[in-house]
Amino acid sequence: MLIRVPDQTLIAGAVSESAIERVEAMRGGDGSYAFLFTATGKPFTVDLTKLSGEKARGWWYDPRTGNAEACGEWPRDGQREFTPPSSAEGKDWVLVLDDSSRGVAPPGKR
Repeated sequence: MLIRVPDQTLIAGAVSESAIERVEAMRGGDGSYAFLFTATGKPFTVDLTKLSGEKARGWWYDPRTGNAEACGEWPRDGQREFTPPSSAEGKDWVLVLDDSSRGVAPPGKR
């Protein structure tokens, strides 16, 4: 089984074809986590039903600094819009979503 798989179906609604505005998505093969990358920090909507567990926990990971900030926990019962902490070209962000029952550490921590 593949450990990580690309999965653009995590993105709900319209998907930009612009290379700079496109959100790239991948998830664990078992659905226990997902990474969604944006290079501009524009809001996007995620289909949480594609993940495993009852609740999803999220962090905004800043690849420029290696820091992660918790952004909430939600029932995995539909779609949710996410707005990165900042936006502009070059304001890369990764939304990290995990099955909250697994109790994994924030991105960049063990």
